Amino acid sequence: MAPAPGAAPANSTSYLWWDHSTGFSFNLTGTPPVSGDAYLGSVTTDASHVIAVAGATKIHGRLAVNTATPGNFSLLHKLGRVPLGATIYMTSGGQIWFQAATMFDGTNLYLVASDAGLTASIEVW
Repeated sequence: MAPAPGAAPANSTSYLWWDHSTGFSFNLTGTPPVSGDAYLGSVTTDASHVIAVAGATKIHGRLAVNTATPGNFSLLHKLGRVPLGATIYMTSGGQIWFQAATMFDGTNLYLVASDAGLTASIEVW
Protein backbone atom coordinates (compact mmCIF):
# COMPACT_ATOMS: atom_id res chain seq x y z
CA MET A 1 0.00 0.00 0.00
CA ALA A 2 1.43 3.39 -1.03
CA PRO A 3 1.75 6.16 1.59
CA ALA A 4 -0.95 8.85 1.32
CA PRO A 5 -0.12 12.55 1.79
CA GLY A 6 -3.64 13.43 2.97
CA ALA A 7 -5.90 16.10 1.52
CA ALA A 8 -4.45 19.26 0.03
CA PRO A 9 -5.98 22.53 1.29
CA ALA A 10 -8.97 23.78 -0.74
CA ASN A 11 -8.79 26.78 -3.10
CA SER A 12 -5.01 27.01 -3.17
CA THR A 13 -1.76 25.86 -4.67
CA SER A 14 0.02 23.61 -2.20
CA TYR A 15 3.55 22.25 -2.33
CA LEU A 16 4.12 18.57 -1.50
CA TRP A 17 7.19 17.60 0.54
CA TRP A 18 8.70 14.35 1.82
CA ASP A 19 10.72 14.02 5.01
CA HIS A 20 12.15 10.62 6.00
CA SER A 21 11.08 11.02 9.63
CA THR A 22 7.63 12.62 9.28
CA GLY A 23 6.51 11.48 5.81
CA PHE A 24 4.47 13.62 3.39
CA SER A 25 3.27 17.16 4.08
CA PHE A 26 1.72 20.07 2.18
CA ASN A 27 2.45 23.77 2.66
CA LEU A 28 1.47 27.00 0.93
CA THR A 29 4.88 28.69 0.99
CA GLY A 30 6.95 26.53 -1.35
CA THR A 31 9.73 26.56 1.26
CA PRO A 32 10.80 23.21 2.76
CA PRO A 33 9.25 22.66 6.22
CA VAL A 34 12.57 21.15 7.33
CA SER A 35 15.86 21.90 5.61
CA GLY A 36 16.67 19.01 3.29
CA ASP A 37 13.07 17.89 2.71
CA ALA A 38 12.46 16.57 -0.81
CA TYR A 39 10.16 18.67 -2.99
CA LEU A 40 7.79 16.44 -4.99
CA GLY A 41 5.58 18.96 -6.79
CA SER A 42 2.51 21.15 -6.42
CA VAL A 43 -1.23 20.57 -6.36
CA THR A 44 -3.82 23.24 -7.22
CA THR A 45 -7.35 22.78 -5.87
CA ASP A 46 -10.73 24.42 -6.08
CA ALA A 47 -13.30 24.01 -3.28
CA SER A 48 -13.53 20.23 -3.68
CA HIS A 49 -11.28 18.97 -6.52
CA VAL A 50 -7.68 18.83 -7.62
CA ILE A 51 -7.58 20.91 -10.79
CA ALA A 52 -3.84 20.80 -11.61
CA VAL A 53 -0.72 18.85 -10.65
CA ALA A 54 2.88 19.80 -11.45
CA GLY A 55 5.88 17.62 -10.70
CA ALA A 56 9.09 18.98 -9.28
CA THR A 57 11.96 19.83 -11.56
CA LYS A 58 14.42 16.98 -11.50
CA ILE A 59 17.67 17.30 -9.58
CA HIS A 60 19.15 18.27 -12.91
CA GLY A 61 16.80 20.00 -15.32
CA ARG A 62 16.17 22.86 -17.73
CA LEU A 63 13.78 25.78 -17.39
CA ALA A 64 12.37 27.77 -20.30
CA VAL A 65 12.60 31.56 -19.99
CA ASN A 66 10.71 34.23 -21.93
CA THR A 67 11.19 37.79 -20.67
CA ALA A 68 8.23 40.17 -20.56
CA THR A 69 10.21 43.34 -19.81
CA PRO A 70 13.86 44.38 -19.49
CA GLY A 71 15.41 44.48 -16.00
CA ASN A 72 15.30 42.35 -12.88
CA PHE A 73 13.00 39.31 -12.63
CA SER A 74 12.81 36.02 -10.75
CA LEU A 75 12.08 32.51 -11.98
CA LEU A 76 10.77 29.66 -9.80
CA HIS A 77 13.23 26.76 -10.15
CA LYS A 78 11.15 24.08 -8.30
CA LEU A 79 14.18 22.20 -6.95
CA GLY A 80 13.00 22.47 -3.34
CA ARG A 81 16.51 23.46 -2.29
CA VAL A 82 19.20 25.98 -3.17
CA PRO A 83 20.67 24.99 -6.55
CA LEU A 84 24.29 23.90 -6.64
CA GLY A 85 24.62 25.82 -9.89
CA ALA A 86 22.86 27.08 -13.00
CA THR A 87 23.89 27.85 -16.57
CA ILE A 88 22.03 30.20 -18.92
CA TYR A 89 21.80 29.18 -22.59
CA MET A 90 20.46 32.03 -24.73
CA THR A 91 18.08 30.98 -27.53
CA SER A 92 17.56 34.52 -28.87
CA GLY A 93 19.53 37.73 -29.25
CA GLY A 94 20.13 39.85 -26.15
CA GLN A 95 21.43 38.84 -22.75
CA ILE A 96 20.12 37.35 -19.50
CA TRP A 97 22.43 37.23 -16.48
CA PHE A 98 22.22 36.66 -12.73
CA GLN A 99 21.54 39.58 -10.39
CA ALA A 100 24.71 40.68 -8.57
CA ALA A 101 23.33 40.58 -5.01
CA THR A 102 21.71 37.12 -5.09
CA MET A 103 21.96 34.59 -7.91
CA PHE A 104 19.47 32.09 -6.46
CA ASP A 105 17.93 30.79 -3.25
CA GLY A 106 15.79 27.80 -2.25
CA THR A 107 12.87 29.01 -4.37
CA ASN A 108 13.96 31.31 -7.22
CA LEU A 109 16.66 32.21 -9.70
CA TYR A 110 17.24 36.02 -9.69
CA LEU A 111 17.95 37.27 -13.19
CA VAL A 112 18.30 40.42 -15.32
CA ALA A 113 17.17 40.74 -18.94
CA SER A 114 18.69 43.22 -21.40
CA ASP A 115 15.39 43.47 -23.30
CA ALA A 116 11.79 42.23 -23.51
CA GLY A 117 10.97 39.13 -25.56
CA LEU A 118 14.23 37.27 -24.92
CA THR A 119 14.26 33.50 -24.67
CA ALA A 120 16.68 31.17 -22.93
CA SER A 121 17.00 27.72 -21.45
CA ILE A 122 18.47 27.59 -17.95
CA GLU A 123 20.02 24.37 -16.71
CA VAL A 124 19.82 23.96 -12.93
CA TRP A 125 21.33 21.33 -10.66
